Formats: sequence, C-alpha cells, structure tokens
Amino acid sequence: MIEQEKKQALKRTLRDRVLQATIFAMTALAIAPTPLRAEDSPSPNADVASRSDSTVSKKEPKQKAAEYTVTIDNSNGSYKLLFDREVFECMTDPGPPTFTVEPHGTKIFTIVDKNAAATPCFGGAKFVVWQVNTYGPTGGKVYTVDFRHQNNGFFFSKWQTMISATTGSPGTVGAATCGGHNCLNTWADQPGDSPITITMAKDD
Repeated sequence: MIEQEKKQALKRTLRDRVLQATIFAMTALAIAPTPLRAEDSPSPNADVASRSDSTVSKKEPKQKAAEYTVTIDNSNGSYKLLFDREVFECMTDPGPPTFTVEPHGTKIFTIVDKNAAATPCFGGAKFVVWQVNTYGPTGGKVYTVDFRHQNNGFFFSKWQTMISATTGSPGTVGAATCGGHNCLNTWADQPGDSPITITMAKDD
C-alpha cells in the first residue's frame, strides 16, 4: 500500500511540473516582442491598387504595408537631377525606376514597403537606393540617395527611417524630414503612412 501511494505521489509531482513548464512557455510566448507596426493593422480603407510586383490590400492582414509620399523639392536649386533606382528590398512599390527633377522644380511620388508575415520581410529592413546624376552651372555630380526603414528596437518595436545622402554643395541634398522629423543621415521615429520630404541644397 505504501509503495502504491509513493507511485501516485510521484505521478502527481511530475504532472504538476509539466503543467508549470507549459504555463511558463505560453507566458513567455505571449510577452515576446514582435516587429509589428501601427500601419500593419487592417485598415477600413479601400484596397490599395495593384503594384509592380504584387497586390497590396490594407484589408488583408497577410500583406502588411505602409505607404510613404515622397517629395523631392528642388525649388531653390538650378541643377537638373536625374534619379535612377539602383536596388530595393522589401518594397511592394519602390517608386518609378527613373525620373527627372527640373531646376526649381518638384517631384512627388509614392513608395510602399512590405512587412508580410511568414516572409523574410517581416521585421526586416526596407530600403530603396537611387543614383543621382546632376547637371548644372558648375558641371555634374554623381552620388546616391538611400531610403531606409527598419526596426531598431531590441526588446520592443522601434521603427525608424533615415535618408542617407551626400550633402554640402549645390545639387546635393540639403535637408530631409520623415514624418516631420529630421532624418538626413540620422535615424528618426516615423509613423507609417507619413510623408518624406527631401530638399535639395540651395545654390551658392
């Protein structure tokens, strides 16, 4: 009888330990950080139109995306700017492959990133790189302008944006804001679906 009671007590102890381990694992999974963004939530808006490499639907939770309106402001510059898209990653719509910004002109377009679950883009960096050729009174320049949006948080979600570019002379970038914050060669917090303005440097 004593041996039987010992076996039953041992079974109860093992069962309790398994239950505790299961509860601990489920709790850890529930509080683990995920690279979600506010803009990835399903939206009541109509579906976004088809893009170059896939269709983005704000109503479909599997296809997470954020749209950015990009303005290239060359209103104070006398250089003609030719933008050629070189490479992009985790973008549903990386914008036009090539475009020109005339002296004292402005170019506005949209880019759409991708943060789809169960893909390498979920939580991954999103970027577009353009090569810029300038034509102006003192000759031409060639440099790159990079848009980058990534999660810089470790235990929490901290999505930030940077515009990396050459600065300091006519025909180059003079300023950049992302969601109203300075993001020229520095990281800035940026809510999804917010504007990006790249202002070209003033002529000397």
